[in-house]
Amino acid sequence: MNKKNPIHAGRPASPRRRGLAISNWEGSFATVHIILTSGKFLTGYALALGATALHIGILNAIPYFFQGVQLVSAYVSNRLGRRKPLTLITSLISRRILRSRSAHSRGSISICSSLDLS
Repeated sequence: MNKKNPIHAGRPASPRRRGLAISNWEGSFATVHIILTSGKFLTGYALALGATALHIGILNAIPYFFQGVQLVSAYVSNRLGRRKPLTLITSLISRRILRSRSAHSRGSISICSSLDLS
């Protein structure tokens, strides 16, 4: 007997419920990814790597540039007829770029130490 939810006792989770649970987990990880790769964290990380004001300006402008690219990606997605492969490829590329940059940095970098948290 399922003590957490007696209404669904003895029944397996429906595919819809399982899909919602997976979506919640994916959304949680995506939120953490967005927080750590934007705003103060991104600026602190760039400063720790020795970025100049120009570099930080470019980093902060990238999301706005790619808002225009969404129109092109909608067209490509419509032409391909399948969104999952396109989403997977572009997500892997973006995460790989961040990983390769952090792997090439020298030494241990503390993002929090370069932020002004006072």
